[in-house]
Amino acid sequence: MFRTLFWSLFLLGFFAIPLMIVAGDVRREPGIFWILSTAFMVVALCLAVERNIGWRVILTIAGTAFVFLNVALTISFASQGTAFNSAFFAHLDPSTLKIAIKTDLVRMSVLGIYLLATPIVIFLAIKNMRPVPHTVLRMGIALTSAIFSLWANYPINAYADFRESTFRTSARLNNEITRLQQGTKSSGIIQAPNALNLVLIYLESLEETYFNEALFPGLLPQIKSLASEGLWFRDFQQYPGTGWTIGGIVSSQCGVPLLSEMGGNSVLNEVNNPFSEITCLAEYLKQAGYRNAYVGGASLSFAGKGQFLQDNGYDAVLGIDELPSATAHSWGMYDANLFDNARTIFDGLAESAEPFHLAVLTLDTHHPFGTPSPGCASYTAKRSMMLDAVHCADKLITEFIEYIRRSPVGSNTVIAIVSDHLLIQGDMIPTLEQQERTLFFLLLHPDLPSTQHEGPSSHFDIAPTLLDAAGLRGFSFAFGHSLLAHDIGRAQQLNLTERDMQTFKVENLLQAESN
Repeated sequence: MFRTLFWSLFLLGFFAIPLMIVAGDVRREPGIFWILSTAFMVVALCLAVERNIGWRVILTIAGTAFVFLNVALTISFASQGTAFNSAFFAHLDPSTLKIAIKTDLVRMSVLGIYLLATPIVIFLAIKNMRPVPHTVLRMGIALTSAIFSLWANYPINAYADFRESTFRTSARLNNEITRLQQGTKSSGIIQAPNALNLVLIYLESLEETYFNEALFPGLLPQIKSLASEGLWFRDFQQYPGTGWTIGGIVSSQCGVPLLSEMGGNSVLNEVNNPFSEITCLAEYLKQAGYRNAYVGGASLSFAGKGQFLQDNGYDAVLGIDELPSATAHSWGMYDANLFDNARTIFDGLAESAEPFHLAVLTLDTHHPFGTPSPGCASYTAKRSMMLDAVHCADKLITEFIEYIRRSPVGSNTVIAIVSDHLLIQGDMIPTLEQQERTLFFLLLHPDLPSTQHEGPSSHFDIAPTLLDAAGLRGFSFAFGHSLLAHDIGRAQQLNLTERDMQTFKVENLLQAESN
């Protein structure tokens, strides 16, 4: 009896490890159910023990599946501070796992050992337990415990909530999808006589919340100074389908969220150009005679980013693999090296008489820790690798912008700086959450006065705003419009909530293509 009790308690402790790791992130009510679910699953396994080896294997498989499900939710909380969502499932691919191992080898190794040990531990525990007598009653209680465990299980309920949210329908959203499906690739773009060049800088995880002087004194002085010279959009909000890098890129380029049954990253890798039926930023620019180039610090193969950009208007797409001399950290190229390459590409584009668009994606401020480029001064107000990286980004980005402004084409170039998404996870999250978190969007236009745009907006408004700023007309986007002509973003104007947006899926566009 003592041996059975010992192994039962040991199994309970082993099963509870995933929950204990993220206990601080889990809300009270689902956390309690998660605890109860784990306890009842252990009870079900203990009561169902038989001496038959085949039955022990079945119980081991059931227990292992339960643990793996708990681990999946733990990874979601540990990596992004929330339960299952589109961003989590978008990153379920080998490329993400490879980067996770490179950036956090210790914790990934511990996780691997725990998962490999799980079936062994469960089988040994079951093998060393003595079956409880009264078979019919015992099995009835075991089955009841198992059913309650599954009913109360937080991971199962979190996944069910996520799936249910993706199947909701919204009349308001469906009207926009129908309008989008009825449209065709635009050929009526109107170019102003003196169309301006565009430089778009995506800031990796660098949100506007970092500009709060009370929380982060002197963290971003140079970009903040630039913001006083441009058009600063102060209520830039994050919608579903935009909360990770490729989601932010797609939504800001094409005006639609990156939501899919297959997961955001998978659809771009596995489906041939799902956005072929709509016109994105670089395609409109190409129709107007622009040359389009992109340079980023990560591999182009990650999340299908390179293929998306090539399919949707970019003439040159460069990542770390195309720039072999680049210095790198775990996530990719250091930003200092990235901007060196960006200057070279900018100079090449500027030599031609044709207007051009250059997009740049930074990387040093990637969660969870940040990796400042060598040679940057540390942030002194608070010790944090991430804040060092943000402070370094302030210097590197401003130097790049000043380089553009001093160039012969500087007076004919619009510069936009935009967050790709909010910081997903890291030691800065508790501090950032002390205020309402918003994204950063700044437009530096040679002919527009400095001002602050107070109305809410989103990634969907980026492309139309940039086209308008460059002097182009004749464009249309499903969920975005120019913020130079509107006080609030199109998604907000249509009163589309986060729940509405969750119903949109890239599959809607694929269906339009086949019709």
